[in-house]
Amino acid sequence: RRHESCLETVLRSDEDMAAMYLTYRRDSGSDRQVSDHQDVELLLESFGMQLEDLSDRIQKLHESVVTHSKMEQLMLTSERNRIMRLELLMGMGTSSLAVSTVIAGFFGMNLCSGLEEVPGLFWWVMSGSTVF
Repeated sequence: RRHESCLETVLRSDEDMAAMYLTYRRDSGSDRQVSDHQDVELLLESFGMQLEDLSDRIQKLHESVVTHSKMEQLMLTSERNRIMRLELLMGMGTSSLAVSTVIAGFFGMNLCSGLEEVPGLFWWVMSGSTVF
């Protein structure tokens, strides 16, 4: 908004606008009259409108970039949550498999405990560890 303020300051000063006729000053060797600045004023007003239009475009683009950035952050957060859920499920599956493996390891040892001779115990342990 500083550029609009500077442009308004120049438009309020008749002397500054009259001094902007550099070609006239070079050719004639003198300045134009202070009241004779309509062409420069029209050019500056046109430039001011273009400047305001560009400023509005830049603001809209900035808002669009911010909105897009927020959408990307939401998408990344959603993906991160999905990965965390998958890791949780994998951890639960691994823990269940580890319990079954430990029980099978105990029964697979070559130790004499008397449990290996109980009829049907192997199938009870296998079904119990599968359910667990």
